[in-house]
Order: sequence, then structure tokens, then C-alpha cells
Amino acid sequence: MYNLDELSKPTGPIRSKPWPTYDNGNVFIDNKEAEAATRVIGSKLLFRYDSRDLQESEVGRFESSLCRFFGVRHALAVSSGTAALALSFMALGVGNGDEVLCSGFAFPASPSSILLAGARPVLVDVDENMHMDPCDLERKITSRTKAILVVHMRGQCGDLRRLVDLASARGLPLVEDAVPILGAKLDGRYLGTFGALGAFSTQSDKSLNTGEGGFILTNNTRLFERAIVLSGAYEGRLRKHCEWEPHTDELELPLYNFRMDELRGAIALSQLAKLPHRLHVLKRNYSIIRDRLSRWDEVILRQSHDSNATLGDSIIFRLRDSDAVTARLFTDALCSEGIGARCFGPLGRLNVRSYWNWKFLFPAMSTDQIRATLPRATYLLDRTVDIPLSPTLKAEDIEDLICAFGKALNRIRRLGPRLTLNYQVAPLPSVESLDVHAAYTSPVD
Repeated sequence: MYNLDELSKPTGPIRSKPWPTYDNGNVFIDNKEAEAATRVIGSKLLFRYDSRDLQESEVGRFESSLCRFFGVRHALAVSSGTAALALSFMALGVGNGDEVLCSGFAFPASPSSILLAGARPVLVDVDENMHMDPCDLERKITSRTKAILVVHMRGQCGDLRRLVDLASARGLPLVEDAVPILGAKLDGRYLGTFGALGAFSTQSDKSLNTGEGGFILTNNTRLFERAIVLSGAYEGRLRKHCEWEPHTDELELPLYNFRMDELRGAIALSQLAKLPHRLHVLKRNYSIIRDRLSRWDEVILRQSHDSNATLGDSIIFRLRDSDAVTARLFTDALCSEGIGARCFGPLGRLNVRSYWNWKFLFPAMSTDQIRATLPRATYLLDRTVDIPLSPTLKAEDIEDLICAFGKALNRIRRLGPRLTLNYQVAPLPSVESLDVHAAYTSPVD
């Protein structure tokens, strides 16, 4: 058996300082955010609902700014991206006994939000770029299906136009998990504004950083009213949001208190003013890195269905004719050079973005059994490597990445056929060849 630690031996790394990530302090925070927080503390008004009009509050101004920025009718700021997703399903009336089709490549918060709404997540397999596969999606629609959750995972967009058309044809509302792609566009329109509702996060590694937080966007007034009440706008506070006569009876809905507070609202408002610059930096850096990595024939980059619909906060790739062993070795080689790479496969450090680690969805199944439910997602995740790209990346960081990448590739090339002695490379499965029933295991009956 090949020694997986061989590539991690010290050989004089490219860089010694930590790779820029939010948890290393590489975030867009400056005196503007400090001033915003001080303003709120000085007011002694920390709760978004008090005697003030909505537009006098920090959160209210943030919501109005979101509507203008994204070009939508309604915005509701909430406590987290997960809350934004769960409230979206609750506003749609999704609940006990219902099923929601969800992208198989996602963060565990995506299916968890479905559970939080009382419904059952049904995972959908992926296409060759690890986006929700429309064919597998349509095959898994049943009489219990009440909504579709499309996840724009790792800042890239799948065949959204086709998914929207499919959902419309089947009479199903589509919710966009735009948490990973805040600020990217498709055909000149912001992602998160194509579905019935779009859910976003303002957690620290997102395009807007308030530590924790999130928001919902929608053009549907009825859904907006329901989300407001469900989020905790009780005792007539719904009317603060409405320049019209509300049609929602607040006492018919439970109150979950998923509100955003004034401190985060003030910081979010400051962050929103910086968003265009941050998006420009992400796109610029991503384009440089993508173009330079593409020069190596071995590298297969994950792509958006439309190349412009990319946030640029990570680069995801696999090596041609690779396997799980190669992905682990290449990840270790990059990490040994000071690059913060992660692989998704079973041989590396636990990655919660790999669906077979979501054991809460499959309580009676082994890891092998879970991995068999989405064959193409398993095949691709086993071989895929992810490098986060902070908006604070400097030119020298990019050069370090490219140099480390070349060095790691040379080490992998020298290993040659040793990599596949104990691992057979299989072709990418086609959706048409899969057994629908074998590819779906309902977690709860």
C-alpha cells in the first residue's frame, strides 16, 4: 500500500504564513464597521422593532438597500442563512409529510433547513460539473414533492434556467440557496432572484460579513408577509413592513424569532456599500488563477453553466484520470507548500460538504451504503480538490498558489503508476444508466 504521508515530508515549502481565510482574520472589516457598531451602542436601541419607524432602524435601512441593490420588491433580514432557508419553506407552507428535492453537493445546513421546516430532504445527483442534474431531479419528483432547493455551491451556478422552467412546468416552487454565491449574476441578474425566494447568509466567510446573519429576497408579497410573521414580527409589527393592508393573520402562524438585531444590521449596511469592490476583487483574482491553472492539461476545473455566473471565492478542480488517492495526495502536497487546500473524498480530512457525512439523513445506513445513493456525486467528490480564495488575496499569494500547484503536479507525475496500484479508476456514471430506486434512499418512512 502506498504511504500517504510521503508527500507531506518537509521539502522547503513555498510559503510559511497561513493561507488567507476568514478564520485567519482575512476579512473586509475596518473603521466603518466599528463606527456602525458604536452608533448602535450609543443609541441604546439594539432590537430591530421598537418605537421607531422601520426606515429609522439599522435593519430596516439594510433591507431597503438590499431591495435597491438586487432589484427586488421585498427583503427580510434574519438571524442566519439557515434561518433564511427554513423560513422560505415555512412561508411556502412546506411541512410534515412533504419532500423537498435538494442538491446533493451542498453544505449540511441546506438539508438541515428542510428538516427545520418539518419536511424531508431528497438528495438529487449532480452533473459533470457537480451542479444539480435536471434529469435526476425530474426522475425523483413524486406526489410528495412540494419544493425544489437549488444550491449554488462554492460560488458557481448550474443550469438554472432549465431548472426554473422544469419547476414551473411541474407546478413546484423553486428556492435558491444563494448563501454560497452572494453577489454573482446570471445574464445580468443576481442569483437568488430567479426562484420564488432566495436565501442568503452574512456569516463571516460570505460576501457580506456580520459574523452571523442572513436575509431573504422575494417579489411575492404574500410569501414576504408570511416570512415576516414567522421570523418574529408579532404584536402588529408586520405592519411596519407594509405600505399596503396586510393579508396575513399573524395569529395563524407560529413565531420562530429568527430576527436580525440592530448591531448586525448596522454592520451589514456598511458591508453592503463595499460589496461591489469585493465582488470585483474576487472576480479578478479568480480569472487570473483559472486562466493560469488551465494551462496544465491534467487540470479539470469545475465550471458554472454560464462562465460569468461565478463568485470566485474558491477554485474547485480534479486531475484528469485521477482517483480518491490522487486527490488526497495532491491535497497533502498543496498543504505542505502552505496552500489551504481540501479534498472532498473519503481519504482526506473529514469534509462536511460530502453528503455521505450527513449521517443525520441516513440513520440506519453505513457510509458505503450512503455513498451508493448518489453515484455521480460520489465519483466526482472522491476526485475533487477545493482551494478557498479570500478577497484579501494579494498578487504574491496568487504567485505562491501557482508555484505550489506546479510543484505538487511534478511530485504527482513522478509517482506515476504507483498511484493506481490499489485503486481502480472507473468512468463517470451517466444518469441514464442509474437505477432511480437504488439512487434514492428515503431517510425516514
